[in-house]
Amino acid sequence: DTVIDNINRFIAEVEVDESQLGEGFCRIDLVPRAILRAVFKLCCIYIGDFGDDVRALRSPAHRVRHLIRNLHPSVLKAIWADFAMYSASEAWEVSNRGVNLDSLNEHEHDALLTLFNTFDNVDVSSLSENDLTARLHELHCHGANALAGGLEPPLEEREEEEDVNEPSEGEEEQ
Repeated sequence: DTVIDNINRFIAEVEVDESQLGEGFCRIDLVPRAILRAVFKLCCIYIGDFGDDVRALRSPAHRVRHLIRNLHPSVLKAIWADFAMYSASEAWEVSNRGVNLDSLNEHEHDALLTLFNTFDNVDVSSLSENDLTARLHELHCHGANALAGGLEPPLEEREEEEDVNEPSEGEEEQ
């Protein structure tokens, strides 16, 4: 077994709620984005750091790309925005001990563009600064959990929910 075979098995075994599948979506679209970003980063390492050709059938980059071949355009755009955001200084607050684990070096960043250009269902040139701005707003409103692919209610809503459990004025605590 190769690393790529193990990743393929892992993705196949990730628990997802398939009842959430909408029209045009596949099971892979429900895999947490943090996992998908790791797969993208691995492919970028093969392309950018080792000179792999993503279109060469037996290359590791092509095999990794094959794992994510059916991603929905909306998921691809979200992943693009995630990586674009990681170059922003605001992203450092969600890193692990000052090391931005999702950042890409210059070669890997170029490889990301190469990789995205292999998807026929998304036009990288159509991805705008608005996507990045929306992603930064999502991060601000929902915290680091938004980067993992899950969303928590904004902080204000969570505080309101917590207040529900506290005794209201005039009620005594028991």
